[in-house]
Amino acid sequence: MFWVPLMYATSAVVVGLALPRLERRFFPDLTVGIDPGAALECFLLRVDKGIRRDFADADDQRDALELDRQGLGMAREQPGAASTTT
Repeated sequence: MFWVPLMYATSAVVVGLALPRLERRFFPDLTVGIDPGAALECFLLRVDKGIRRDFADADDQRDALELDRQGLGMAREQPGAASTTT
């Protein structure tokens, strides 16, 4: 009974390890010559542009542009920034 999940997990690991290597070997033209850091920076700039375009309210725009390192929507306040909570 446990053979089915075991076989599925084993084949998933094998395919996950082998497929990227096979793709790189048989399709070398599919690689993109762009630095991952530059691609991320381009993506983040487009997100910022979208926020500035779509959020009309300045407070909403400021909240959306705050750095959120964990992606949970709970940005830390910058040191020295005045707290708006009472």
